[in-house]
Amino acid sequence: MLDINIDEKDPLLKGTTAVAFCINDGIIVAVDSRSSNEWVPQTKRKKGWKPKTIDLANKVTHLSKKIIAISVGASTDCEEMFIRIHEQGFQIYRILIDGETVIKENDKMISSLGSGSGFANHVLVHGYDFNMSKDDARELVIKAIMNSSFFEKNTGGTIHTFLVTEEACIDINPCEVLNAYLDNFEHYDRRRMLFLMCKMEKTILISSDDFINLFRLDADILVAHRVDERASNGIAFFLHRLVFTSADEAMKVLNSPKMHKHGLQTSHSILLHFPYRVILDRGEDIGKVPLFVGEVSEEVLEFIINNCPISHQSSLFLKELG
Repeated sequence: MLDINIDEKDPLLKGTTAVAFCINDGIIVAVDSRSSNEWVPQTKRKKGWKPKTIDLANKVTHLSKKIIAISVGASTDCEEMFIRIHEQGFQIYRILIDGETVIKENDKMISSLGSGSGFANHVLVHGYDFNMSKDDARELVIKAIMNSSFFEKNTGGTIHTFLVTEEACIDINPCEVLNAYLDNFEHYDRRRMLFLMCKMEKTILISSDDFINLFRLDADILVAHRVDERASNGIAFFLHRLVFTSADEAMKVLNSPKMHKHGLQTSHSILLHFPYRVILDRGEDIGKVPLFVGEVSEEVLEFIINNCPISHQSSLFLKELG
């Protein structure tokens, strides 16, 4: 019934977070687009396991003018959420893996699915109001999915938002998780994070667990995961985010000799604080990658200048650090 645009041959590709709740004007829905196999515990990974993340998975199906279905998980093992309008009002059906159905019928309650639903609920329960406007509702669901992407590595990609009304289902312009994160940056402690932008000659996906394992003995890392990717002519740029329990723990990794020992000095990235906006632009084949940069080495600056023509927005950055 559901069209899930992922590799059907790989049942281990799961993930995604979806949320929905009723407001006066209808039902607001948000879902991300990530499917990943990194949820598999390392002790259960078979020989030859390689990290795989797809950020273009289609988790939404329009069943009719006023009904949409959202899936969380792989096609062979997923939970589902149906949002519809009928004569009794708005309804949200949540169908669990074991077949149990939970119906929320215009009851001023939130519904969520997926690996990051707990982190999403934390935002929703503190911000939800049945009488909120459509714009405020969309901002809230984006913050909820974005909060999941901050703490949970299987949530990411693009945030798709919908408004189901008595007339139709409205597809609102999508928002990339990275952009949503930057728009709501003040809600998080920047000092607890490191952004590592890895450049490789071949498009090889680095497992987020590689970063955790590399620095496990050096610092206390809460989560690490890839938040964006650009590639062109065999060169890939992977942007990873590491979140630590404190700013001191983040500095331990920043100053760790492993940054050089394991070749991370060629990753051209030490992005800790983000007061300056830099646009990396390699043309249409890669696109523009917005970064917020503060403390940066001369090597990183040289790499950016030589490899990524910088738009005028970054003139302050060059003036301050150059």
